Amino acid sequence: MVQDAKKYIRRYFNERGLTYASSGLDAYLFLVSEVGEVGDAIVHSRDEWVRNHPDKTRDLKEELADAYMMLAITADLFGVDLDEALLEKMANKGYDYRGSQRKVVMYKKEG
Repeated sequence: MVQDAKKYIRRYFNERGLTYASSGLDAYLFLVSEVGEVGDAIVHSRDEWVRNHPDKTRDLKEELADAYMMLAITADLFGVDLDEALLEKMANKGYDYRGSQRKVVMYKKEG
C-alpha cells in the first residue's frame, strides 16, 4: 500500500509545485507539524476544549492524509520500506503475515 502511495505522493507534489523534503530530518519535522494539525482537528470536534486558534477549522480526514503523506516521505528519505517494516514488526511479535497464510509463532518467556 505505501509503495503505491509513494508514487502518488511524488506525483502530487510535482503537479502542485510543492517542494519534496530534501532530508529525513526535514520530512520528520513536517510530519510532527502535520500530527499537530491532526490533534487540532480532533480538539476542534470537542466543545469542552479551548483551542489556540478557534477561527482555524481543520478537517480530520485531510489532516490524517497529510500526516500519512509526511510519514511515507520520512520513511522514504530514511530508506525504510514501511510495508516491510510493519510486517517485520508484527512477525517479531509472533504474528507473521508475510506469506500467503498467517503464521502465528508464540515465544516462551524466559525466566
